[in-house]
Amino acid sequence: MLKLIDNPPQWPNGARCAVCFAFDLDAESLLHLYYPDDSMRRITLSSALRYGPRIAIPRLIRIFEHYGIKQTVYVPGWCVETYPEAVEQLAAAGHEIGHHDLPLGAFARGQCIGAASDGAHHQCTNR
Repeated sequence: MLKLIDNPPQWPNGARCAVCFAFDLDAESLLHLYYPDDSMRRITLSSALRYGPRIAIPRLIRIFEHYGIKQTVYVPGWCVETYPEAVEQLAAAGHEIGHHDLPLGAFARGQCIGAASDGAHHQCTNR
């Protein structure tokens, strides 16, 4: 076997590697990001994207609990405001909530007023 590390870490119980799952709970925030002018008309796509916070999160929480896994789930502010029950369920189950952006991508596209380092309220155009 090819040895790439001179001092490999000792994993618990004889494991040969570690695995990290990363989750984003974006729901329809992606729809509003990519189709800002007509996102409200895209009913089928919107319905499919609601599956995450309404159906998948409770199921994932049960799976994580069964295997004794704690996760970090990254959630845009829009989803926190729109699906607080999903975020509350994750937090109540002991999972870490990571925040990424208010409306997903607005800061990266330069559509928010205010500097992140000043601690001030940021106003976003959501376009």
